Amino acid sequence: MKISFFCKILFENIFHELSKVGLLFLFLINFPAYSLETTADEILMDPEKHVYTLNGNAVAIWDEKEFKADTIVIYKKEEEKTPTKITAVGNVSYNEKGLHVTSKYCESDMQFVTFTEEVILNSDEIGVINADKAVYNIATKEVDITASKKVKLLLDQEREKAFSRQKGK
Repeated sequence: MKISFFCKILFENIFHELSKVGLLFLFLINFPAYSLETTADEILMDPEKHVYTLNGNAVAIWDEKEFKADTIVIYKKEEEKTPTKITAVGNVSYNEKGLHVTSKYCESDMQFVTFTEEVILNSDEIGVINADKAVYNIATKEVDITASKKVKLLLDQEREKAFSRQKGK
């Protein structure tokens, strides 16, 4: 039986108790500036430390940014209503308008998202890039890419032709 809950963060103690018996599958944390919607097979809460752990098919959606992973951990400070950090581990997928990134691990301080381990970026503008690490600036939409040996960029045929023409000039 699936039970869905939509509530404000004020009810975190209730969620803590429900998560112990595995009844909690979906909750919505409403913050004044935005909402963070989360789903998972299991949600564990530590109201004293303000840490929320989503296990199994974990999804966290913040504005138009979507994090998916085997495990997602959301941190917040007691006095703040917004998360201060999100980490995702195992089969990580990040989606935001025109950008899709996969990796084994990612961490966000809500300004930057850092991806490590088997990073693959797929962007409408540049194609597919394989790298060791990528740091995405949420505000400017810029991505810094690093690799120990080389960065592999895969372009579709149309982009490849345009790139070759520009390179030849």
